[in-house]
Amino acid sequence: MMTKGLTIGALSALMLAGVHAQLAQELARGGNFSWKFNGGNYAISGALNTSGTVSASNPVAFFFRDANNDGLALDITLDVGQLLPDIGLSVTVDLIATVVSDDGTTAVIDWRGQIQPNQCIQVTQPIQTTIRVTNVQGKLRGRVTRITCGTDPLGQLSQNVHLRIDDEGGNAFNELSLEGYLFCPPENNQFLFVRASISDADWFGYGGGLPITIGNVNGDCTIDDADLLQVLFNFGSSDASSDTNGDGTVDDADLLTVLFNFGTSV
Repeated sequence: MMTKGLTIGALSALMLAGVHAQLAQELARGGNFSWKFNGGNYAISGALNTSGTVSASNPVAFFFRDANNDGLALDITLDVGQLLPDIGLSVTVDLIATVVSDDGTTAVIDWRGQIQPNQCIQVTQPIQTTIRVTNVQGKLRGRVTRITCGTDPLGQLSQNVHLRIDDEGGNAFNELSLEGYLFCPPENNQFLFVRASISDADWFGYGGGLPITIGNVNGDCTIDDADLLQVLFNFGSSDASSDTNGDGTVDDADLLTVLFNFGTSV
């Protein structure tokens, strides 16, 4: 009885593991997601004390990769200068993804990263000065849910999307912080130390869908006759929209990709 109970328990665990990976896998399969920062608040303390609001930024596209080789291709690179163009802070931070939960209906994903560049960077807001940046930390937490498959509402992705990501968890899980020294001194000087943070971040995004790499050459929500016909019509050409593996030629490999994934839909 104990053996049978353990076997059933093990099978249940495996079934749950399969369910818990579903939405995260669908997001990763899309290869990217569009992202819109709607604004937040900033606070600076130390040698400079001030606070205020951060304006919304233009939508951007994040491209997934497996930066830490853990088998989960959901890691992203946050370009602070792109996110906050008015500040002029040119720093990038790799945010490593962790799937907190995924029941197949809703998933929660953390993205976290930290760098210690120890380099002098010029900023333009709230004052124009130079800072020797010693530490940058970024963290995001998103709640992933399904939506009706359709074009990316933010206009950043070529394929249709079927997942929406909303910020989750408040300041404890959504914050960008920076530490450094005003006027870029060669040695650490506590009288020049500053810490800046962006909190109350309001953001959302879209992702998922079926990428061209698995045969969805027309970017809709199903790999079907339309994709097959497009590849056949462009067979032998260099048509990029039909070249699933990006090797420069529409050939047998692209045709097999469509056939292998034929019928896949979201």
